[in-house]
Amino acid sequence: MKIYLVCPPLPPRLDGIGDYTALLASELANSHTVTILTSEKNATTIPNVCIKSCFSTYNPKSYWGICDAIAEDVPDWIILQYNPFSYGKRGMNLELPRVMDAVRKRFVGTRFALMVHEPFMPFESWKSSIMTTWQRWQLWSLGNSADVTFYSIELWRNRFQRWFPGKPAVHLPVGSNIPFSGVSREQAREHLGIPKSTLVLGFFGQAHHTRMFNSMYEASLSLQKAGNMVQILCIGSGGDQVRSSFGDLPTIITGRLDAPDVSKHLSAIDIYLSVFKDGISTRRGSMMAGIQHALPTVGTIGPYTDTLLQRENNNAYLLSPVGDQQAFNDAVLQVGAEPGLRAALSTNAAALYEREFTWARITNRLTAALG
Repeated sequence: MKIYLVCPPLPPRLDGIGDYTALLASELANSHTVTILTSEKNATTIPNVCIKSCFSTYNPKSYWGICDAIAEDVPDWIILQYNPFSYGKRGMNLELPRVMDAVRKRFVGTRFALMVHEPFMPFESWKSSIMTTWQRWQLWSLGNSADVTFYSIELWRNRFQRWFPGKPAVHLPVGSNIPFSGVSREQAREHLGIPKSTLVLGFFGQAHHTRMFNSMYEASLSLQKAGNMVQILCIGSGGDQVRSSFGDLPTIITGRLDAPDVSKHLSAIDIYLSVFKDGISTRRGSMMAGIQHALPTVGTIGPYTDTLLQRENNNAYLLSPVGDQQAFNDAVLQVGAEPGLRAALSTNAAALYEREFTWARITNRLTAALG
């Protein structure tokens, strides 16, 4: 098949959906002809993938460049990687649905798929209630033009397939954007100067408002009070927020790192903390990086936690309900106290990733749905 992917951000820009698109394109290119349409002027080269910069992120009218690009070499499928904030200020681009509807009507042989990474802002404040109005219209309009819709979590697939009756709706997880470096735990800890006897509790990614830093602090403090030497390892940005949350515990904050260095730091972790207000889910690239690296993981289960992930609780990781601090503390204490449990979680996490979340698995699900 000839496949076009649309995504405004691409590496080297720091953006999870951009990374997702680049890695997806690279895997698809093993069997298909792949082009990415983007706003990036100096995107990182991807072997066997054509990259065309044909629109500007904050100029809605410029998205008509998508039609011009397609006219040069008509694809079988065009797949829009969608987060409203990737396409305009405050997530507004009322021109985008018109462009994609025109693509569908003008190029009869081209079919349109929509990959929903984020649908719209939830109702959380007066400001978000205003933004969500146009963002909901955009999603509804794009979904009605699409032949297939993909969703990064099961909950959205179940919810939004009612918006677009009669059209295939597919749950398509994200994968890890951090290739495994092969660095051992001992090598990683030696590089960081961490003693062998110290338990390293770590997490990866930005200091997003959905991360429960206070909960992580309380669990880490419980581990320290139980007589353990504890080291917090924050791989990523958000230094001020992390320092204020873990102020009296020894903490390493790396700041932004390239992918190989992220992998090296992940390898130093004894207990990986994947703690979100809505629970772990298959849209969390940071969580995928943890299980890919075979890290013993303790996290939260909430409304966004997919059935697939729920089934692996107490096997590939330990999850406690969002808001149950005591249960989370107990899980961290248990993993910290039992080397055998850490070894079992490590093995089962890696097996789960290989079975469900490699880029080969994800592209197979995608192309099967495209037919």
